[in-house]
This record gives sequence, structure tokens and C-alpha cells, in this order.
Amino acid sequence: MPDPFAIRSARGFDPATGKVLDDLAIVVEGPRIAAILPAGAVPGGMAVHDCGDATLLPGLIDCHVHLAIETDDYQMDYLKRSAAHNALASLRNARRAAAQGFTTLRVAGDADRSGAWLDVARAIERGDFWGPRLVGAAHYISPTGGGGDLNHCPAEHCLRGDGLIADGVDGIRKAVRSECKAGSDWIKVLLSGAYMSQGDDPRRTLYSDDELHALVDEARRWGRPVMVHAHGADAIKRALRAGARSIEHGTLLDAEAIDLFLETGASLVPTLAIGAYYLDAHADSRAQAAMVATTRETLAHQHHWLSKAIEAGVDVVVGSDLGGYADASGVREFDELVARGMSAADAIAAGTHRAARMLGLADDIGSLAVGQVADIIACRGRPDEDIADLKRVAATWCRGRRVTDADPLA
Repeated sequence: MPDPFAIRSARGFDPATGKVLDDLAIVVEGPRIAAILPAGAVPGGMAVHDCGDATLLPGLIDCHVHLAIETDDYQMDYLKRSAAHNALASLRNARRAAAQGFTTLRVAGDADRSGAWLDVARAIERGDFWGPRLVGAAHYISPTGGGGDLNHCPAEHCLRGDGLIADGVDGIRKAVRSECKAGSDWIKVLLSGAYMSQGDDPRRTLYSDDELHALVDEARRWGRPVMVHAHGADAIKRALRAGARSIEHGTLLDAEAIDLFLETGASLVPTLAIGAYYLDAHADSRAQAAMVATTRETLAHQHHWLSKAIEAGVDVVVGSDLGGYADASGVREFDELVARGMSAADAIAAGTHRAARMLGLADDIGSLAVGQVADIIACRGRPDEDIADLKRVAATWCRGRRVTDADPLA
């Protein structure tokens, strides 16, 4: 085990308590925080990483990434790539996210039939490679003709979509068991159509109540929480009534859905960053022309009702729907949440402590406290007051190992 060391800085912000700690030193032993001391109380002879006037935060958490989706035409590109390619890409992209401050990522299925990211996660856990903590679902479970299917390819070619296709109650139960066998921590289901896949309608609910309830029941039997991809209001409300732990996207939220969030305690992962990314950088994408058009049609509704959900106290957590794009960062999601009415400090909590709580990992990550895993970032400035400073990451520690944006793949 490496020798203990200290991280010293002018201040730290703990999103679990909302407290600012001035002139502190965090002592790290192995992968965990051993002590939090006044800056001048570091034991003599201990190595010190001095971060100067930076603010220390717990590592960021992105609760919705796709590490193998690297292009706009991902539904066709994934057919050209092997599982080995996707594993290597997933490792590279996870490390890139760590250099940006993300020390935990939840993969919401991926453009990969094999679930390659799970092998990457296991290799990181074994210590074969360094990288952020990876949890999530091997695949998204989709009905025939849904967002995980290849609806734009003639069936005679027998091509398989990147999702796990399952229909009927028995098919759904088998799909859940397959995901558990693969090692998924979460079960992901596409209850509505998707924005970024071709040939389906994101406003439409695609599974019956019998199928949905069978999925949630089977996942519960195997001890797995369920994340539900749901854009339309009907799909959101059906998922919440069925027992979803989180709703992904939730684009066409309404007042009844907000009440159901508050009643059930489920979390909303609004994934605003992906739409903003395409509107800003790739509005002329031919592969995503329908997504860009639909985003423009629904954006005002999404922003309005998300602001209402935040005001009402819905548990909104950070999830970007990015992960593999080299020119994008999940930090954009924090900007979007602040624009919808969150304070900077609350947005940081949404991407640290509250995200950890949703993942069932709050005992280990998400706050600056003794006993927590030493997932720590140092940001120049005061991100708890100005969210723009969250982009100014000077250093990242994953499980007590330092990485930097200058050398993310070392």
C-alpha cells in the first residue's frame, strides 16, 4: 500500500452538508480518507500535494453515460466495431472523464452487444488499470421496433440492434436474468421510443403494463434497481407507478408526473447535455437530423417542467448522456441544471452526494468525510458559488491515485 499523503488547499466544499471548510488538509491512506485536518496540522514528514487556492470537492458522478458511443451515426458504426475495440474505447473514454473530474460513471447500456464495458469495470476493480468506478447496465432492454432495434435496416439482413430485444412477459423476465448473469448492477429498459435511434417515436410508450411490471418484479427478485428511459409523459408516469428507481430523460414531464416523483422518491436524470451538445456543435448532423428537430420542438417544454420539478423538490441528479464524444464533457450538465434554477452548490450535490445516494453508494462516495473513498477533485476558483469553475479541474484523485488532465492516460 502506498504511504499516506495529504491534499492541502485553501478550502473544501462538502455537498452532503453544504459546509465550506477553510484551510484544510485531507489525509489519504490507501483508497480512503483517513482524516480531515487544519492545513497546518499535517504530520511532519508526510508528503503533501498543495493545491493552493483551489476548492476540494468529492469526485463527480455522471449517472448516464455511453462509453462506446463516439459518433452521431452510432447505430451503424457499432456494427463495424468489435467488442475488443469497444472495451479499449470504453477504457480511454472513462479515463478522459476522470481527468475532467468524474470518478464514478453509470453506464446506461451501450452501443455494444457484448457488454464490453463490464470487463473494463472488472479490470479497474482488480487494479489491472486505473480508471473511475463504473456501474450500470450491460444493455438497454428494448421491444422489437424500439430504440434498441435497427428499425432502418430490412429484417432480411438479420442484423441485431445494440439493445437486448425482448417481447412479452416471459421474454422480459429472461432478458432481466441475462443482464444479471452478465453482471449488470442496474436493469435499463427503453419504455418509450428514443430521440437518437431511427424509426421509433420518443413520445410513444412501447411496452405494455404487464411487460413493464414483469421487468420491475424480476429485477427486484434479483436485487437490481431499474432505470427507465422515458420521454413521453405517459411512459414517465407508468414507470414511476411500476417502481422505477430512476427516470432517464423525462423530457415531456407534467404536473402529475412531478407529484409521482415526490410520492415515490424516484430520481430524475434529465440528460440535458446531450441535446445542448448537438444543438451547439452538430446541428447539421445527417444521422441525427430527426433528433435535432425533435429536440428543438420539445426543448421549451422540457426546460419549463424541469424547472418546476426542481422547485418542487424532485430528486434531480446529474447524467449527461455523453461519455464517448471526445469534444464534449459531462460537466455541461451542471451548467444546464443551474440554468434551470438550481444553485451552484445544489447542482454539485446533484452530481456528487445525491447521485451517490441514488446509486446506493453514499456510504463510500459523494462527500468529503473520513471513511469515504478518496475520490477527490481540486477546482480552481469557487465552483460552489460559480458553476463555471467546475470546468477548471486542476487535479483528480481516483481511489487515492492522482490523475491529471495533462496526462489522462498515464
